[in-house]
Amino acid sequence: MILAFYFLAVGFFFMVRAIILSSRKQHKQRFANPYIDAHREKMRDDKLYNDYLEFCKLHGELPMDKKGFRDLRSREEDLEMKIKNAIK
Repeated sequence: MILAFYFLAVGFFFMVRAIILSSRKQHKQRFANPYIDAHREKMRDDKLYNDYLEFCKLHGELPMDKKGFRDLRSREEDLEMKIKNAIK
């Protein structure tokens, strides 16, 4: 009897835990802000590129051009133009 109650309690615990974890994941996905994500990715890209520049300085090599930087800047400029056109 006690063993059956133990298995029932453990099963209930894991079921509640799974429901709570899945609701947290859905909550994060619902309130995800793409602008914040893009900004964080840009900041991460800038940091990685600066680390790469330091690496090249230490080894006396010429760094490659930063492709990600140009892509993000062009997207920002396109969005600014859309905003300016929408305001007019």
